[in-house]
Amino acid sequence: MKIRESVIILLFFIIAFGTVTVAEAHKLPRMYGVRICKNTGFHCLKIQKNDSWETVFPNEIERDLIRRINRMNIKLKGWMTLAIPNEIAKKTRIDFSPFEKSITPPNEKLIIFDPKLLAWAAYETDGKLINWGPASGGANWCDDINRRCRTTTGVFKILEKRGIDARSSLYPIGCHGDSCAQIPWFMPFHNGMGFHGSNNLPGFNASHGCVRLFTEDAKWLNQNFVKIGTKVIVKNYF
Repeated sequence: MKIRESVIILLFFIIAFGTVTVAEAHKLPRMYGVRICKNTGFHCLKIQKNDSWETVFPNEIERDLIRRINRMNIKLKGWMTLAIPNEIAKKTRIDFSPFEKSITPPNEKLIIFDPKLLAWAAYETDGKLINWGPASGGANWCDDINRRCRTTTGVFKILEKRGIDARSSLYPIGCHGDSCAQIPWFMPFHNGMGFHGSNNLPGFNASHGCVRLFTEDAKWLNQNFVKIGTKVIVKNYF
């Protein structure tokens, strides 16, 4: 029997802001790094109790790449396992892209979000991949609203661009003004769903429907790539 997403969301908040036991950790959906760490070109690294991103990966460039490979930026916990590339020296972000480096020219700027890959891609009009990054889309179920909350799949357009101070008008439930969740660099594309920055990417789909990005990636998209009307494709979950 599958675990209700309510349990998953509760455990995610425990992970992000508190503690979680090894037994509880086994109930979580498999984080992206665990899914790929035994693939060719990678090895698995077991995180120790007092490890942090900075102590385990002191090189800032390599640390950023490993966060991106594992699709997560939450605090490290002692039960976690990360995927580490066997070769990382002199590698770039594009070297680890899960997307094709070129596609049939779309003749317009294009953003793709793939919830299976837990990643987004930005393509220029000529079909060249110019950037990509981790993403966490809508979860299967959100207990606080008692329904599925997956990101709607399909083809959309960016409707608006907001700044660093953007906040949700809905979550957490019952919030008002400054008590609502921060969603910096928000770029809605469908029924309140959109891309925004976050420091809560856990390595699996965990949102109410928006697509969480690393905050620096959301800023880059907002300031350097996206225009009102930019095409967005949200791929299927399965």
